[in-house]
This record gives sequence, structure tokens and C-alpha cells, in this order.
Amino acid sequence: MVEILPIQPDQIADAKCVICAVAQHIFAPEKTIEEFIKMQVGEHELNDVDNYREIYTENRGQFLVVLDDGKVVGTGAVRKHTHCPQRGCYWGVTLEDDVAELKRIWLLESYHGQKIGFKMVSMLLGFARQHSFRRFPAFFVALFLGLLSLQLACGLSTSAGAPQPGQALATRIAPAPTESISVQVPAVPETRLLTLEFPPTIRAGDSDVVRLTLEVDAQGNLTPTASVAGNVIQGQVLNIPNLYDTHNVLAEARLDMAGMEVHPPDMASEPLQPGQTALFFWSIRPTDPGKYRGTVWLFLHFVPRNGGQESRQPLSAQVIEIEATSLFGIAAGPARWLGVAGTFLSSVLGLPFLEQALKWLWKRIRG
Repeated sequence: MVEILPIQPDQIADAKCVICAVAQHIFAPEKTIEEFIKMQVGEHELNDVDNYREIYTENRGQFLVVLDDGKVVGTGAVRKHTHCPQRGCYWGVTLEDDVAELKRIWLLESYHGQKIGFKMVSMLLGFARQHSFRRFPAFFVALFLGLLSLQLACGLSTSAGAPQPGQALATRIAPAPTESISVQVPAVPETRLLTLEFPPTIRAGDSDVVRLTLEVDAQGNLTPTASVAGNVIQGQVLNIPNLYDTHNVLAEARLDMAGMEVHPPDMASEPLQPGQTALFFWSIRPTDPGKYRGTVWLFLHFVPRNGGQESRQPLSAQVIEIEATSLFGIAAGPARWLGVAGTFLSSVLGLPFLEQALKWLWKRIRG
């Protein structure tokens, strides 16, 4: 399953490999991939990926990765437009606050023709609108449209990771007012274990529970354990920004699973305190047999104690798959009634006087 999600620290190396693999094929086919990567690293061309938090997340931007069953196959990013006076500079000089630029639009060739790049750019443009950007430099728009046309015609890769112009002629995008999100990551984070537990199978019509736990183990044990035998357990270690002194911190979670009845259906919220556990439950109920795929999202919501601007930071997006089964094609409700009827019938047939009663009835019928 192909997904587009915010990049995580453990995906940086894979993202750089994808960028170099596609770029080498286009710009330096005479070099080996190892030579090309060495050249890019030597010229500091990949510094923005290594420092994506400072360059994108904290610059009103976002860095996304395309995942196919957890494997990075593409990248894309957007941030406030800057002018860099020298090669390899990614911080640069900020120009206008409402001008954004697309960066790092790369996708492995085997995934071309599936509208993945179009979806990626649409998500980045939507993010830009949500963060009060109104314009893109005409250079980037023209470059992107030209490369997109070239891709449609020849199947080549598109990239907006090109040099920026000194001055920004601008193309407007439609406004969509919303809150701006920007989180300053502290130097000393709090390490927590995020544990997701769910049933691998469930009978259609029955209910079960999905659990998400964000905890700190006082003994330093970061090994997830299932609370219900047979459940699937997924665990990952997260670094939580330690902003408790200056912010009220909320952990927010949501389960998206199409075709499945999920309660609560909206975002659930729990206050997060140092050393305390945040626990989320969802009741799920499939109405029909089949395989259901969903995503469990986790965010941190920061509310400044001094009344400043609120912010939200995505922490995790985990994919789950649950198979809904049936008994001979019968859903859980009718199957239970059949079970009750079968139990009653077997009880009646097992009564000690039933044989004598049937013999007496047979004689009356024949006589």
C-alpha cells in the first residue's frame, strides 16, 4: 500500500538514497551511484534532508516521504522561500513571508504513471495554503509544470530542487485561512514507548478493541507486551519535546479505518504529564467479512501557558490490518442465534424420558 506521510528520523538515510538514485540517472548517468552520492555529500547537497526539522518543519514547511509498505520510494517538501547566496546553503535569507517553494520532488521510476507525484504536490500545495502562503515563485511554477509535462511525455522524474532565483516573480494560490503550526524542538527530549495493540482477526458483527499507549517505563523497559493473548503488538520509541514547563501538552490520537465502525470516530485527546501514561481505546466493529486497513495517528498539541500561539506536531502514523471472518458466510448475530438454537435442541434430545415419550407417541399414531 502506497502512503504519503511526514518523514521520520529513521527514514532520512532511505530518503537520501532515493533522491540520489533518481538524480544520478538524470544528471550523471556516466557516474556510479556510489560516486554520485559521494559527490552530493561532499558538496553538502543533502544537508537539508539531514536537518529537515530546522530547514522545513521549523520554517513553516513540511518534508513528506512516499512509502510502499514502509519502504521509502519518493520524497517531496515545501517551505518558506529563501535566497541562498552560495551553493549548498539551505538556510538562506528569507524573502517574503507569503512566498513558498517546492523542494525535493523525487520518485523512483517504477512508481511513475500512478499519479503519486500529482498527489504529493497537491498535499504540499494544500499544506502551503493552510500555513498562510499565498504565492510561489514563477520560476518554480514554470519549472514544475515543464518537468511534469516532460514526465507525462517521456516518463522522466520531476524535481523542484533546483537553484532559486534572486528575485521572486509570483503566481498566486487560493487562500485558505487556518492556524499556523510551528514547534521548537527542545534540546533534551523525553523518551517514551508508543505501543499499538489490535486483534488480527475479528468475526463480522462482533466488537473488539484497539489500544494505543504512550508510556514511560520507570525500569527503562522499552519492549512492548500484548495485554490480550493473540493480539498484534507494534512498538516504537519516540522522543517527546520536553515543553512541560512552558506549555500544556496534549496527546491526540485518531483511528481511520474505512468500512469499519469505529468509536470514538473523531480525534481523542489526553493530557500529557511528565512520566505519566496516555492511553487511547477504540471500539471497532466490522459489518461484513473482508480485510480492513487503517491508520492510527498520534499528534502532540502544545498550548502555551502564557496564551501564545498553539501548535500541533505529528508523531506517528501506524498502519494496521484486520481481517473480519464469518461462520459459513453467516455474520456474528445470526451465528449466535443458530448457536442458541443448536444448544436448546441438543439439550432437548438429551433428556432421559425423550425416548419413552417418542415411543408412546408413535404407538398412539399407529393405534
